[in-house]
Amino acid sequence: MLISKFSKLDIMHNNVGMKHAVRVMIPSRHGSIVAMASICGCIGGVASQAYTSSKHNIVELVRNAVVELGPLRIRVNIVSPYE
Repeated sequence: MLISKFSKLDIMHNNVGMKHAVRVMIPSRHGSIVAMASICGCIGGVASQAYTSSKHNIVELVRNAVVELGPLRIRVNIVSPYE
């Protein structure tokens, strides 16, 4: 695993597995999680229902994670590209 190679975890992408990364970040009270969303996470009707709902769920996941992990000094952000 990355931890054994680099001895710490500073940043991860949400598709890697947020719940596993948080287990490492909480004891160190340090880290950043970057989630990939899109404009579809904020407005509907731009893409398919399945894609739009998945991106909206990521936005809500991050909002919840900010409240839960912020006091532990773990940052959670969204990158939301728009063409």
